[in-house]
Formats: sequence, C-alpha cells, structure tokens
Amino acid sequence: MPHTSEEAPLFDDDGVRVTPTWLTLGDTSHAMQTLRQVRFAQHAVSRRSWTQLFFVSLALVVIAAFGMHQTGMPYWFGRVLLVASLLICLTASWFAFVQRDVFRLEVVLDDGNRLLVERPGKRYMMALEKALREAVAMQGRADSYPGNVVLVVDDQRRMVRENLVSIDSGSTHT
Repeated sequence: MPHTSEEAPLFDDDGVRVTPTWLTLGDTSHAMQTLRQVRFAQHAVSRRSWTQLFFVSLALVVIAAFGMHQTGMPYWFGRVLLVASLLICLTASWFAFVQRDVFRLEVVLDDGNRLLVERPGKRYMMALEKALREAVAMQGRADSYPGNVVLVVDDQRRMVRENLVSIDSGSTHT
C-alpha cells in the first residue's frame, strides 16, 4: 500500500515517488530509513560491433541477391541465403541504430529485499538517483544511523564512490 505523505516530493514520475522520508515504487512504500544501498548501473549496447555486423550483413544481402541469378547455384539456396542475410542485417541494424541503453537503479533495504527500477532514459534515472541522495542526506543517516547507506555509481568500467559512507566501518570514502 502506498504511503500518502503531505511532504513535497523530491521526485515523482512514472510510478516512482521519493520524499524526504519515503520511497514509493508502484503500490509499495518503503521508509527512507530502511535503505541500505543504492546502486546505479548503465547497460550499454556495443554499438561498434553491431554497426560492423550491419555493414558486413548488408554486403551479404547484395552478394546473395546477385548470387540468386548465377547458373551454378540452386535457386532455393540463393533465397535461403538472401533471407538469412536480411535477418542478420535487420537484427544488427536494430541494435546498432535503434536500441537504447538501459539504466538500472537497485535499492537494497535493511531486510535484504532488492528493489529494481529499469528505464531507458538516462535523465530519468539520474534525477531519481539525485532525489534518493537528497533524501538520504536529509535523513542524516551518516551520523545517526548504524546501518549507513552506500550510494554507488557503476558505469561498466569502474566503480566510483563519491563522499559515500561505508556500511561496514561507518567511515567516509572519497
């Protein structure tokens, strides 16, 4: 059941609402005090390899189309090659030019439950992460709560911790 609060929301969009004391995902609300870890990750599509596959498969489509008219190749075999080349070309073009990167925000609660928010838009997820950081700062968790919150940013190559509080030691890392 969602918590109805008179507090001004720090973030409120697409079924996700963050206030200084509550996080609401869909129909479920969680007290900000129960947040243990917030992890932001980007899952990017390898556009270079898909683009290369697209151009190679495009060449295969042309070769298969002209190969169908060769006298030495059976006509059915030429059609099979053309259809297979077209499928590879369409798949590669989808991932190279259409597919958007997926951004994931994982929230771990004190009881071990994991909440996931996945969206293709980077601005949406960055705004949500910023709102969660502000709410945690408003709670004063770093000084008063024994189960400190760790906010982690992961961009597939490295893990960055900026002015974060460690769960284990309670010390601040920069």
